[in-house]
Amino acid sequence: MKPILVATIIFAVAMAAPADEKKANELIQAAQAKETVQGDLKAAIALYGQAVHEAGPNRALVAKSLLRMAECYQKMGNEEARKVYEQIVREYADQKEVVTEARAHLGGGTQTRRQTNTLVSSSKIGAQASISPDGRLISFVDPDTGDLALRDVATGADRRLTNKGTWAQSKDEAEFPVISRDGKQVVFTWWREADDRYDLRLANTSGDPNPRRLYGNPGVSISPDDWSPDGKFVAVEVYHKDKTGQIGLISVGDGSLRVLKSTDWRAPGRIHFSPDGKYLAYDLPPDDTGSARDIFVLSADGAREIHAVAHPANDRVFGWSPDGKWLLFTSDRTGSPALWGLPFEEDKPAGAPELLKANLPAYTRSIGITRSGALYYGGDSEINHFKIHIAVFDFATGKLLSDPTVVTPDYLDSNVLPDWSPDGRLLAYTSVREPSQRNVLVIRSMDSGEVRELHPKLNAFSTTFWSPDSRWLLTRAGDLKGRWGISQIDAQTGDVTPLLLDQPGEQSWYPGWTADGKSILYKRDYRATKDSAIIRREIATGKETELIRGRSLGQADKPRISPDGKYLVTNSIDEAANVRTLLLVPVAGGDARELMRVPSEIPAAELADRKKGAWITLACWTPDSRAVLALKFRGDPTNPRNESLEMWRIPIDGGAPRKLEGALQMSDNLPFAALHPDGRRIAFTVTEPAPHRDKEIWALENFLPSKTKSAGK
Repeated sequence: MKPILVATIIFAVAMAAPADEKKANELIQAAQAKETVQGDLKAAIALYGQAVHEAGPNRALVAKSLLRMAECYQKMGNEEARKVYEQIVREYADQKEVVTEARAHLGGGTQTRRQTNTLVSSSKIGAQASISPDGRLISFVDPDTGDLALRDVATGADRRLTNKGTWAQSKDEAEFPVISRDGKQVVFTWWREADDRYDLRLANTSGDPNPRRLYGNPGVSISPDDWSPDGKFVAVEVYHKDKTGQIGLISVGDGSLRVLKSTDWRAPGRIHFSPDGKYLAYDLPPDDTGSARDIFVLSADGAREIHAVAHPANDRVFGWSPDGKWLLFTSDRTGSPALWGLPFEEDKPAGAPELLKANLPAYTRSIGITRSGALYYGGDSEINHFKIHIAVFDFATGKLLSDPTVVTPDYLDSNVLPDWSPDGRLLAYTSVREPSQRNVLVIRSMDSGEVRELHPKLNAFSTTFWSPDSRWLLTRAGDLKGRWGISQIDAQTGDVTPLLLDQPGEQSWYPGWTADGKSILYKRDYRATKDSAIIRREIATGKETELIRGRSLGQADKPRISPDGKYLVTNSIDEAANVRTLLLVPVAGGDARELMRVPSEIPAAELADRKKGAWITLACWTPDSRAVLALKFRGDPTNPRNESLEMWRIPIDGGAPRKLEGALQMSDNLPFAALHPDGRRIAFTVTEPAPHRDKEIWALENFLPSKTKSAGK
């Protein structure tokens, strides 16, 4: 039976079947995983067909499933793709966005049939790059050194425009290079480690040993986005330490800054001059209730602003067509990132956005459009995904006693950082939702399998940890004003209560609860002294007690407090002896005690670099609080976590550490494992590597519509 006949029969059955929308969505997610993660297009088509059946009379879900099915056929080069696209256009006129995408695939409306997408580079060059208007040069940051570099597109040859030395010699680096409209200059940010300062610099593409400093202001970070067509100004984003931002123009002549618009801490994703130089297009969240962005257009004098694209989806500006008649942006409004064009005439939008190219990479950024109309864009070609597993673990031998079982079958979402409630009946974890990459706090009942989702009003948050009374979850988070610190989240409502905010020159990390729930423990980093302290803070009074201070303190993802609440373990370094150590710290206060030391095998000056030499970290406590399992690594500059990896069992009463033979199957996951209150089960995150993780640059040509649709036409 032909595939399209199968789809048509499924459609007919769906119209008479009761809808199971939850199951349909699960099937769509499963199909997307087969399609994008595993590359099994035939299996994906079958699952999309099942989703059509389960969606019943829900026309939106049916249309979405058919669209993704057609895209799979298209990837296979199967003519059935056209038939399914035509079915969508013919039978789902009410599903406007899906029909728009189907028509684009068919080449209908104003979409051209001659579109090509060419891989230009698959190494080194990431999304922090720009293309010269003639398409001959790409400016980028060399990941091997942090230098500003240029690539000749025709030959593939690279050359550096700065030469700061190796990473070991200097951590200074170039950022956000942009080539001028005449191709003769590159403007870029230069970050200086010594004073944590950002300067705007200008270099000649012909070679320039001494780039000119164009702008710099202590306490201000700045990044360039685009040159004005006449080459006199650079559009920039300015970010201040008080969490305010600005959109402005830097004069290339004298380096003066003219502010056009003030913003909050959420900077534009990119700013693009219109070809006539009259307007600047950029993206920003329209309000402070979420992170999804809209597209705005601002006159070059700052006097007039247009809310050009308003949509609940996440929209990011990509640039302008060379004739200025199309404003380009990416959007996830149809379920996956795609390129859209907004017709623009007479200084205003002139119609509805049109789909220009579907299925862009999840993380992609425009690096410019050439005079000939070729759009260059780049980013990671594939993204890892993560799932949470549960297994029974033997803490005496370091071996698994059962096969791990997956508890988060959410196919395209990445689920990470689990933590058990004190009674062991609930599992909390962070779910990173595709394609917007928003974090959701999920609480799963291990008895019933019921899942609750919390959407705390935070811009971002990391690992969450249950309080002893199960009322709160503790996390390091950034609030909606861009301030970072430690907060607690109500486990029932998702309401957020800040406990402390980072102060200038300080950062707070890895919070955990004391056994009585009255205090928290966390690590505070001090930029000026380049050391850290582990601090106990009373929640009611805010009183703080420093438990230990030193260089390179760290606790993996949280202060690893013993099950009985008496101790925590941290890494540290002994510079005088040139060793890395594992320390036992009393939570109530008192002197820390060394549990194990490892010769670093590198020069003492490089001790702070955790990617080099041999080092040791805590994996987890044993359930009886009498020993810890530690991982000993031997890294090198090219492969920080190579095959030289050992697991050790270390008694805290002074007994001799014992190496556990053959106990490496869980080693990479143990630092992020959560121990169940029964002392036997552990929950941990497993990485499902993407097929490849190249940094790719693509050139999209012949994608612009052949004619401009005006409003009302």
